[in-house]
Amino acid sequence: MKKRNLLFFTLFVILSSAGYAQEIVNGGFEMPSQKSISRNWIVELGKSAYTIQLDSIEKHSGKYALQLSDTSAAAHAIKKEAIIANTFGMGSSQKVATVEIRAWVKYANAGDSAIALFFQPARGNKIIRSYVKDFQHNAQQWQQITLTFEAEKDKPLFGFYYGFEITAKGMVWMDDIEIKVNGAKVIDPQSFRSEPTTKNIKWLNANLSPIRMTGKQELQKDLVQVGKFVASSRIVTLGEPTHGTHEAFKFKMAAIQYLVENKGFTTIALEEVIPTCDIMNRVINSPNPSIKDSLMKLPFYKLYQTAEMVELLQWVQGYNQKNPDKKVKFIGMDMEDIQMKSSRNLLRDYGKKHELAIYQMIGKIDDHLDSLLAINKSGAKQENVVKAAELLKSDFKNLHVLLTNIDKGTGNVQLMFNLRTYLRVCEQWLQSRFYEGDRDRFMAENIEFYSENFPKEKLIVWAHNLHVARYADQLRSTMGSYLKNYYQKDIVSIGFTSSQGHYTAAHDYSQKNWDIFPFEKAYMGTYEYILTRANQSSYFLPLNQKAKHAPEASWLGTPMKHLDISYIRSGEDDDYKFYGNLDTVFDGIVFCRETTASQSYWIK
Repeated sequence: MKKRNLLFFTLFVILSSAGYAQEIVNGGFEMPSQKSISRNWIVELGKSAYTIQLDSIEKHSGKYALQLSDTSAAAHAIKKEAIIANTFGMGSSQKVATVEIRAWVKYANAGDSAIALFFQPARGNKIIRSYVKDFQHNAQQWQQITLTFEAEKDKPLFGFYYGFEITAKGMVWMDDIEIKVNGAKVIDPQSFRSEPTTKNIKWLNANLSPIRMTGKQELQKDLVQVGKFVASSRIVTLGEPTHGTHEAFKFKMAAIQYLVENKGFTTIALEEVIPTCDIMNRVINSPNPSIKDSLMKLPFYKLYQTAEMVELLQWVQGYNQKNPDKKVKFIGMDMEDIQMKSSRNLLRDYGKKHELAIYQMIGKIDDHLDSLLAINKSGAKQENVVKAAELLKSDFKNLHVLLTNIDKGTGNVQLMFNLRTYLRVCEQWLQSRFYEGDRDRFMAENIEFYSENFPKEKLIVWAHNLHVARYADQLRSTMGSYLKNYYQKDIVSIGFTSSQGHYTAAHDYSQKNWDIFPFEKAYMGTYEYILTRANQSSYFLPLNQKAKHAPEASWLGTPMKHLDISYIRSGEDDDYKFYGNLDTVFDGIVFCRETTASQSYWIK
């Protein structure tokens, strides 16, 4: 039983990492995925010899059933389970009182087959199973399995996993899973079943503004419409569907140039570690800097070590030379400073040159950090890990006092801001690793901290679509949601997306190997599927109040998926995710029908 639960746990970590508010059952397996299995279902075959595929011949109803088979000789010796699973409520606040699940199954032969419908709360190891009754007598007929669950009154349930657990020699089919939560049937979104209407596409064509990606001059001219949309906003956030899309880089570079030259923007906030951007500012403002060499030597995220980023840095360097009184600068907003290394080094360097007490305090922090990491790695009791973390927190408080005393004598606003920011990164890193700190909240707070200290600055924020998007539920809030609450009407959020193409990403989290990968072409049920129907291949679409109130634009407020891939190659079954309706998560969207991979220096 322990071994079987571990298999569930491995699978569910994968499932819950992609959980969003909109529910999809796809119980008839009528929506095939790019892996030719079935969209939204996760399969964990473990060490078994099972093979899985959609079957268009043997089915209970509709076009397909899901077929699992094992005809290998090895299966006689050891039975291995396979799991086919889905989720409910992983990104919502709906309280679950009762659950009823029904499904149809069929065996090719009776043999020693065993299939169970299972249910497991998102929190906890309790698993409920329901088996086919009397399958020996009806092995070659479709039979229904039913499973019911009722939550205890004093133990509220908000999310759960469900699906099939199979130990079957031979072949088995599954079809027509139906799920009811609190007595109501969970129905797949209408967008997965309905094509956009002629009126929808007519409205889209009437409201978009073409953006030519063919050349720099054409792109700059077309950005006038985006500039009008930005108006007098103090904060403009620019998203991207992957961290390795050439056209997203190209648009952002052009938008930054336009906003700097025409709208008075002075600061570019990157989804990057804070101290790294401070060092890069020194580089681009030094005489005859070697931009590419500096970019590759500094601990920049590898996703930014591209030809496109070099071009942007070179433009900023040239602009600053011509405009010494209104220089553009980069700021980091991220706190993913591995073991606080860059932040500690910059604080240590300052202390060594100017303030012995700070230098000594960083030495103390170094020792306490080493101790914390060793204790945590050793598998010590949680209370011992917390005690070690508390020592670091105490060190940070003492460092705050030292910085306050220095501030009274220096009068150097920028220097003191930098030093306090490095300390903030240290605190946020500790909170995110050993407490319950939230990265999106920290990034938003770092932007707010900067704007409070430099109230005349106008900021361009560069990050992934999901961070830029305004999305919040009981489990999480995005950076964009925090920023909107803080800046209200002073912020405009612009996303970027595509319906087909390639992107640059690392093969895995080691980031040793980077390559170019294709992403899945947009399908029915994604916003990109509708956006690609426009008569322009690249354009800007405002998502303002006028758009929201047009009946022909109601699809903007219909739950659909967004293209969403991180800097790691998508190993998931779906490159599109749910995170809110298009007309609420962004103020505007830039669409490019087909995109290409960024020019990474890490691709050999």
